[in-house]
Amino acid sequence: MKVLIIIFTIVLSSSYISWAQEKSEFEQLISKIQNSTYSDSNVVKDYMITAMNIARSGNNLTQIGKVYQAYGNYQFFTGNQKRALSYYDTTIVYAKEANDSTLIISTLIRKNFYNFNLNPKQAKETFHRYLNVSKRRGDHENAAISLNGIALCFELDNKPNQALKYYLEAYDIAVETDNTFLQGMLLSNIGLIKYKNKQYDQALNDFMKSKKLSEKIGSIRLNFYLQNNLGLVYESLGMLEESIAYFKNSMKRANELGFPYTKGVTHLNLSEAYYKSNDPNLAFMHADSAYMLFKKYNQVQDISKTFLIKAKSFLIKKKFDDALMAVDSSMFYSKMNNSIDDVLNGYKIKSKIYKELGQYEKGLDNYMTYANLRDSLEVLTNQKQFSELQVIYETEKREAELNEERTRIAILKKDNRIYQSRVTIITIIVIVVLLIAAVLIYFRYMQIRRKRQIVFSHQLIKNIDDERSRISKDLHDDIGQSLSVAKSKINLFNRGKLDDVDDMEESLGQIIQQVRTLSHRLHPFFLEKIGLNRSLVSLLDRLEKDTNLITSHDLSADIDHLNEEIQKQLYRISQECINNTLKHAEAKSLRITITKEGSYYTYIYRDSGKGFDAVSKSGFGISAMKERVNKIGGRFSIQSQPGKGVKIVIKFQNKEA
Repeated sequence: MKVLIIIFTIVLSSSYISWAQEKSEFEQLISKIQNSTYSDSNVVKDYMITAMNIARSGNNLTQIGKVYQAYGNYQFFTGNQKRALSYYDTTIVYAKEANDSTLIISTLIRKNFYNFNLNPKQAKETFHRYLNVSKRRGDHENAAISLNGIALCFELDNKPNQALKYYLEAYDIAVETDNTFLQGMLLSNIGLIKYKNKQYDQALNDFMKSKKLSEKIGSIRLNFYLQNNLGLVYESLGMLEESIAYFKNSMKRANELGFPYTKGVTHLNLSEAYYKSNDPNLAFMHADSAYMLFKKYNQVQDISKTFLIKAKSFLIKKKFDDALMAVDSSMFYSKMNNSIDDVLNGYKIKSKIYKELGQYEKGLDNYMTYANLRDSLEVLTNQKQFSELQVIYETEKREAELNEERTRIAILKKDNRIYQSRVTIITIIVIVVLLIAAVLIYFRYMQIRRKRQIVFSHQLIKNIDDERSRISKDLHDDIGQSLSVAKSKINLFNRGKLDDVDDMEESLGQIIQQVRTLSHRLHPFFLEKIGLNRSLVSLLDRLEKDTNLITSHDLSADIDHLNEEIQKQLYRISQECINNTLKHAEAKSLRITITKEGSYYTYIYRDSGKGFDAVSKSGFGISAMKERVNKIGGRFSIQSQPGKGVKIVIKFQNKEA
């Protein structure tokens, strides 16, 4: 006897894009709206306003329609279906003005999901109509969502085999179009059909595949469904510890999503698992939590199940009066919602309670009522199974006709082999030509690369010579002259021509500071003493003090744990970036950010200068930075356009020294 809730997934948004992919600001906002949680309502409004401003600034009617559609999807998932319909109607108005047929059809499909609970037959016919239109137009995404809708209608009509056929067709489209989110959703629904048919191993395989996809794209909503479904499978296999673990993971996802119904479902499924683990206290606690959520948010269709769990928990604890009250409450809600299964389970539990109380006549009456209802349901089930067998027969008949067609096609293929051979030969020739071209291009690339390396080496030697010349000049002109003056003063003092050398301490201090500055330029030994964090802060403070630049920073505390070579290279890169900004950028501000995410670090340097064409212009300084980044095993990228400043991004991992 099961009181678990199985959730089939309604796909309203299949254009889920991983954040790792490149997207425009508008597309990012649409994704944020559609994938927001229940508690994000205020933030979602901000996303909507920003996206709407972008769309209206370009007078893009299609984008305006997409904003309303995305917000409608969010309202649908938060349980505000009527409000969602209002936004969908607005979407259609703008889509018609933009003459965007794809957006019109996709919105009409989403509106039809509201009807399929009210009138499944009519909804199914509508989905079929949109499916045919989408196929004619080559609109794969809308075709797949229509197929999902048809399958859900068959699910409501208790025709899983027909539903599976449409799910599989939609899944093929999702694979063909490489739509990861849609693949995951459909695998979840396909697995649930197999689960209901007690094909647990196959269902488990589908759920695991879908779970990996959900983790790949970071979809909390999809991952919630999968954690819940895996809990159902393991519960049915009697592996209750695993089942409870997955239901707990599902609860974490439900709390992240914040949708009350998802929380209620997970509490209910956990209560059933704890009941089967013979833990009536935890079973009662989760059943009561589910009841409170269902009652508060008017999900009365599932309240009967919470009372069934409570009744079974009271039965274990021998609290028979409480158990009878719980069963009566369950049957009240079951009859209100025409939930035959829950009514059936109610009579069965009542029979057990009266048996425990020794009231065998009442127990027998309830069991006979249960048995009669069960037999009636079995007759209906057999009739449905017969109908399903008829469908299978028709399907097999069509498959036989298809096999005959395939045989005819095979004969035609045999006649066309000569033509195919010619095509193959031509293809091979083209491939060979392309390979030769690729080899020539590669050799040309290597020649250019060698020339660049030679130019880089020459420039490096010149820079080294220039640096040595500058150091020599600093030693001769500054430090050398200062020491000569100090020596002269000492000689004059020793010969009695100078009364005192009190100012010698200040002069020697200046000489020491000059030596220290020169030493810092040659090697930043202070990194070993104070670490990269304080060194960069000190560098920026000195820069802000000596120039008109405004500096800022956001440095992870973990950077001081980087090995010495990486710290040194990052410091040198920062010096080079600042030097370029001072020389060329005419900037008013700059910022250095170093963050850690997992085992990876990201270094970002920005300035507000005049920028340059990063594609066509790449001087020695940038080449030197690239070499330094290669030395620490990192990845270097630079983004700049005239008038838009410079952004340099370096990603790397810490390595043992």
